[in-house]
Amino acid sequence: MRILHAIGPNVRKSMKGLYNYAADGAKAIESLQKIAALFGRLDKGKEWQDNICKLLTSSKQYLKLEYKTHVVKESEVADHCCTFALSDETKDYIVHFQLQPFTSKFLQPM
Repeated sequence: MRILHAIGPNVRKSMKGLYNYAADGAKAIESLQKIAALFGRLDKGKEWQDNICKLLTSSKQYLKLEYKTHVVKESEVADHCCTFALSDETKDYIVHFQLQPFTSKFLQPM
């Protein structure tokens, strides 16, 4: 107990303004949870609602905690590729890139 008294409490502040993708994703997931609750009440049932909300909560945690560790400059996974994500063919800041052939074990010729 002395350790708990010696170390002051740590106040954590929301980082929603810092990571817009996480904040926007969290807001979207909260909206989906409200919609799932509505469907659960109207037709689908409590079990369906609980399952969907559990999946959405898991997605929200992934987005906040793990997603940023997977994002890299170039990746074969479109959702993890910064270059692909920032590219837009209708804008001036279009980015062209090409991954090296056979860089992944999944792309190796048989």
